[in-house]
Amino acid sequence: MRSAASTSLTLWAAVILLVTSIGGASQGQAQDYQTSRYKDWTVRCQQRESLPSCDLYQTVIDQERQQQVMMVSLAYSEELDKYAFQAVVPLGFLIQPGVLIRVDGERDFEDFKVTRCKDVGCFVEGIPSAEFLAAFSTGNSAQLIMLNEEREPVGLPISLMGFKAALEEMLSKS
Repeated sequence: MRSAASTSLTLWAAVILLVTSIGGASQGQAQDYQTSRYKDWTVRCQQRESLPSCDLYQTVIDQERQQQVMMVSLAYSEELDKYAFQAVVPLGFLIQPGVLIRVDGERDFEDFKVTRCKDVGCFVEGIPSAEFLAAFSTGNSAQLIMLNEEREPVGLPISLMGFKAALEEMLSKS
């Protein structure tokens, strides 16, 4: 029987490989993903062994600069019966206080940790609770909130429009 730590490590390894390979594909490499769009969320699937075959994601674009400022992804491992949440956020914020995800301006989730930073940004990851998934499924909007270097809160918007349908689609393909 697997320990909880071993199960978490296995899931993280799968998610990291999934997101790394998806990120590479979005940068012009050959890709054989099937995608479906659900308002502001996209489900992308690729047949593979030992990795979740699908995830759902959303990119947040700074309209003024026409640059991606955040990518949010949720994957599901049927084998482990667990979800994994990941966001890639810009550099230049205080890591120690962590991040907060606020849904519809009232429900706060602090279950996610900054795990590492690379040139593309910092990775915020965690295993979302059933309450978190329910809030995302029924909510309208969320914010990923962190503190900038001046210790002021900065919120990056996450639209929840289409999340529930995208989640249902992803699970039907798992």
